[in-house]
Amino acid sequence: MARQSQDLEAEVRAADPLARGARAGGRAAAARRPEVAAAGWERRAELEAELQAFAAAHPGGWNHEEWVDLLAVLAARGHDTANDAAIGLALERERLGQALARVRGLGERRRLAILERWDRVCDVQAAGADELARLPGLNPGLAQRVVDALR
Repeated sequence: MARQSQDLEAEVRAADPLARGARAGGRAAAARRPEVAAAGWERRAELEAELQAFAAAHPGGWNHEEWVDLLAVLAARGHDTANDAAIGLALERERLGQALARVRGLGERRRLAILERWDRVCDVQAAGADELARLPGLNPGLAQRVVDALR
């Protein structure tokens, strides 16, 4: 089951609308048509800002109706919402990043180490303090504070 989840996440990341332009093909296209690349990065920044605002307004998570409403707002503002799984994953990562930013003693390097390993608040909660403490720079006390802050 965990393998299927990892495969799905890899597939979602590969099709992530927030990652367009970051892959080699995107750089090659950008070299040929810089105005297209600039427009793509501008749209990406707009989408990231929308997701940041939504996550900040819903630190405890969101329900299905709120999720559907967000997708409708994004579509109305001209964003491609065809890959809602990729948008959802980016939103979950944003929520986790914002929650980690509120943990006292958790600096940028440690926060990024957690974000490299896990994508969602529930993933970190399921991992627990013992697994978190195995990451470089996270002692058991700080790992427990992270888990407690995410409850």
